[in-house]
Amino acid sequence: MGLDFDASQASRRRPALGRYGVAALAAALGWAAAQAAWVSEDAYIIFRTVDNFLHGYGLRWNVAERVQSFTAPLWTLALAAAGAVTREYYFTALALGLACSAAAVWILARKLCRSLGAAAWLLSALCSSKAFVDFTTSGLENALGYLLLAAFGLAFLGQAEGERQEAGGGEVDQGSVFRRAPAGRSASSVPAAEAGRPATDLCHWFFRMALIAALGVCNRLDMALLFAPAAAYAFWMAARAAGWRRVAGAALLAGLPLLAWELFSLLYYGFPVPNTA
Repeated sequence: MGLDFDASQASRRRPALGRYGVAALAAALGWAAAQAAWVSEDAYIIFRTVDNFLHGYGLRWNVAERVQSFTAPLWTLALAAAGAVTREYYFTALALGLACSAAAVWILARKLCRSLGAAAWLLSALCSSKAFVDFTTSGLENALGYLLLAAFGLAFLGQAEGERQEAGGGEVDQGSVFRRAPAGRSASSVPAAEAGRPATDLCHWFFRMALIAALGVCNRLDMALLFAPAAAYAFWMAARAAGWRRVAGAALLAGLPLLAWELFSLLYYGFPVPNTA
C-alpha cells in the first residue's frame, strides 16, 4: 500500500513539476524580452507616418508627398489604431510588440505543443534565440509577423488535429479526409452535397489559412515566401475535395485585405509596392 501510494503521488507530482518548469521558462522568456526591449531607428519612419496620419495628413512621410515610405502596412495601421488611443508611439510600439509576441508564444506552446516536454523545448529554444528575443519589440513588424506565422501554423495543423481527435486519438485516415472524385469525373464536377462535410471543412480550412496569409503579406510582402508552400498545398487538397471554382472563390475572398491595400496603394501612392529609397 505504501509503495502504491508513493507511486501515485509521484505520478501526480511529475505533471505539476512539468507545468512549473514550463511556467518558469515562459517567465524567463518574458523577462529576457522585457530586458532587451528597444526601438529601432527604422521604427521612427512608421512613427512619423502614423503621426501624420492621425493629424489628418495621410499615410505619408512628408506632408506634401504621397510616398509609401514604410514596408509594413498592417503593422502601421495597428500602431495607428493603438496610437489613436494612447497618443504616443514609443511605449505603445513596445507594448504592442510584446503583446503580439506573447500571443505567438502562447499559440505555439499551448495550442501546437502536444506535451509539456515539447513546450519546454520550444520555450528553451526561443529563450536562447537572440534574434527572436530582440525582435519581440524593436517597434518593427516582426512581432506581428510572429503572431501571424503562429496563427497560420495553428490553422494548417488544426485540420489534421481535428480529424485525429475525431478518430479517437489514432491515426488519421487521409482517404476519409481528402475525398477524390469518382472515376471518370474531375474534382470540380463533384457537387458539394456529394462531396459531403469533409469537402466543406477543407474549404473552410483553406480559407482560414489564406486569410491569415493575406494579412501576413499585408504585414510584409516578403512573408509570402513563408506562407506560399503550405497555402499551395492546402489549395490543392481543398480543390480536390470541394472543386476548383469553389476554392478559387474562397481564395479571392480571403485575399480581399491584400487586394484592398494594393488597390489603395496604387491609387493613393501611384505604385503597388513601397518606395523606401
